[in-house]
Amino acid sequence: MLNKLPKKMKSLTPKPLTIRLHGGVPTSAHTTNLRNHGHPLDNVEPYTPPHETRIEISEAAPSNLQTQTHKKQFRTQTAMRHLKRIPVLMRVGAQTTKNLGLSLALMARHPVQRLPSKEVQKRSTRPATPTPLPRPETPQLPAERHKQKWPYALTKKIREYVNNCNELMARTLRVNPLHSKALTAFVIIALVLILPIPIFSFYQNIQAQGEAIISDGHATAAGLKSGSARLAQGDFDGASREFSKTLETVEHTQAQLENIKTLLPLLPKSSTAGLAKELPGLTDGLKSLSFALLNFSEALKNIPQEKTAPTELIKHVNEALAVTLPRVHSAAAAFEQLDPGALPKTYQETLTQAQRFILALDADLTKFTRVNEFMANILGADQSRRYLIIFQNDAEIRPTGGFIGSLALLDVDRGAIKKLEIPGGGPYDFQGQQEKYVRPPQPLLLLNDRWELQDANWFPDFPTSAKQIMWFWEHAGQPSVDGVIAVNASLVERLLANLPAVELPKYNTQVTAANFRDVTQTQAEVLYDKTENKPKQFIADLAPEILKKMAEQKNPDDVLTLALTFSEGLMEGEIQLYFTDTEFQTFAKTLGVDGAVATTEPTTDYLYVVNTNIGGGKTDRVVTQTVYHEARVEEDGSIIDTVTIKRTHNGAADEVFYGADNINYLRVYVPRGAELLDAAGFSVPDERMFSGSETWYELSPLIDSVDQKGTYDEKSGTFISNEFSKTVFAHWLHTKPGETSIARMTYRLPFKAFEPKPTPSFVSRAVRIVTQAPENVLGYTLYVQKQPGVRQQDMVSTVVLPEAWQTTWQSAPFLQDNNRMTTYLAADRDSTYALAALKP
Repeated sequence: MLNKLPKKMKSLTPKPLTIRLHGGVPTSAHTTNLRNHGHPLDNVEPYTPPHETRIEISEAAPSNLQTQTHKKQFRTQTAMRHLKRIPVLMRVGAQTTKNLGLSLALMARHPVQRLPSKEVQKRSTRPATPTPLPRPETPQLPAERHKQKWPYALTKKIREYVNNCNELMARTLRVNPLHSKALTAFVIIALVLILPIPIFSFYQNIQAQGEAIISDGHATAAGLKSGSARLAQGDFDGASREFSKTLETVEHTQAQLENIKTLLPLLPKSSTAGLAKELPGLTDGLKSLSFALLNFSEALKNIPQEKTAPTELIKHVNEALAVTLPRVHSAAAAFEQLDPGALPKTYQETLTQAQRFILALDADLTKFTRVNEFMANILGADQSRRYLIIFQNDAEIRPTGGFIGSLALLDVDRGAIKKLEIPGGGPYDFQGQQEKYVRPPQPLLLLNDRWELQDANWFPDFPTSAKQIMWFWEHAGQPSVDGVIAVNASLVERLLANLPAVELPKYNTQVTAANFRDVTQTQAEVLYDKTENKPKQFIADLAPEILKKMAEQKNPDDVLTLALTFSEGLMEGEIQLYFTDTEFQTFAKTLGVDGAVATTEPTTDYLYVVNTNIGGGKTDRVVTQTVYHEARVEEDGSIIDTVTIKRTHNGAADEVFYGADNINYLRVYVPRGAELLDAAGFSVPDERMFSGSETWYELSPLIDSVDQKGTYDEKSGTFISNEFSKTVFAHWLHTKPGETSIARMTYRLPFKAFEPKPTPSFVSRAVRIVTQAPENVLGYTLYVQKQPGVRQQDMVSTVVLPEAWQTTWQSAPFLQDNNRMTTYLAADRDSTYALAALKP
């Protein structure tokens, strides 16, 4: 530096100093400070006087010119040094802020008791003078003591923090200690004032993104609902569009969460809980579902619509499903893994419904594919086939679904109808053609003294009834058939709901789903030609027109909707199938469309309530039924069942079709070997209303084959028999218009919920207490079969456990009231549930 100065300035260089330090050697701070002011320290002469410390500096007094030049030079150097230290100053500010935060956090967690001042410490060293004993202080709670300590601890922590900042400033920036205090204060104040501005803005931005995420959540919920609704309607193209939009919303939400994933705790919990975890799975599920529906919709559009046989259409639909199903499986798997409980409550119900719908869709489409293959075969995809179709009127309930009011002989080949014959008189046209006269089951004597085709569906097991129907058909001189198909009137209503109105100019009317029942009953029972005496001719004319409307549906979406209607009818027992071909019949049983009485395990409770309208008109259309089932488990493990049947006749006595009394022969099928304990609420029709059969009438071989022979309970008059590996309790229930009938049966099951163990020894009791092993395990399972054709029915089941028993597992949702467990079962199909309980 000196070499670069002009010659005139070199003479102004300060002369060497002589420093005497009274009290010790110079400190590094002293020497550094003096050297920074431009004084070379050449001579240091320390000595230590006994009582005082002072510094003496001597040098030659500079001239005025030297002083001014020196001041200018000093200010220039100082300015340059401070300019270079600005970045360091910023780092120091950040460090000081961090130190302050750490100090405050430590102070809050570990409050420090105030230390006595130096003055107090000095006084404490003096000899103590006698003072009176202090009064005992009132004990203070820990919170109060902490309240008194924390201000002093805060003061101490702040003082320590400021001192640390001063030292950091002096050491890092090489600033005069006096100046560093001011600089420290400036930095702290600047940070306190400036930092909240961007932090507040940043938090506002996070809140805005949180609100956007919440908005996306509403849009996602709406999209799931809309897409599911379109899918349920068979609108696959529209469903694909809705799910695609929903997918875009979910991906947008996922991108927003990805941007702020490290800051999610700053957002409200209701809007962020579980979103980041569940959105990837929801995205995968929606992608798979959208692509599946889009591919399926495109495949349906590519199916040729002109001159295509129905079996070929079914084949094309199955090919489209084969491409679609893997993606539907993937979507179902992704949705199944989602946890609705991890989302905000606003969206939990929507996601739960979507999960159920998509899982059901996966199962239904898989089964629908198998049903389609099955339908193609029975429709003659490989060869021509002939079937006897019986139309059952569920307004007059019978064991398999309804009274046989009409029937048809159908020939099909490659799905095309080659021949359809519907007798105008229905089954009554064959009354005089029977080769044999058969004695009917005893309850049917209320109507007729002999058994005929219209009453042949007496057995709730449809394969058995179908064999009886075929027996009557063939013994009337009719051709043999490949099977029997039962179709309920309620299914025809559902088909008409998906078809244009059927015009019948001959009758000057049109038939729709809304008026089908009334028009059909009026034409068949009131307005038919009494001279011609063909009351079922209207149905014979209507059926081909309905089939024609169905054949005119060339749009794949419409064809698929009709196919889905048939599929649902099969699953709900509105269509029941019996085939003479063993392979076909086995497949029908596998699909659960054979209408057979269910086979259950020996230790499974079983209930099948079967209604049979005998002479009660069409009143079952206005009768509502509720079945209450209660299984009470006794202390010894035995199970006592009570079944209560409540039937309400909602018709009026003056109504043409619904004003008659409802006369119902009621059969309750329970596990084989059950013991009837009590029955009440039943009423037997007057014996004079029954006909007597001729002694020479033959007995049906099927009556003997199902071992229907039984006995009557002396107390209640209940008929007890065994059929289809079940025990049957049968009685009459008579309900007048506007009234309610309630009947009850109580019986003991042939098995126990648990087997009581013998009284344990002292050692075994001790082992059980130590191992906490349960004394007994209780298990209970119920299977409820639904009668085809019965639609206005509620089913409630209750299990009553012994005292001190606690349920540990259940397969269905229950309402629990102490030891009573109640659940509501499906009214449109078979139901089952199971539970387990332990005795502590």
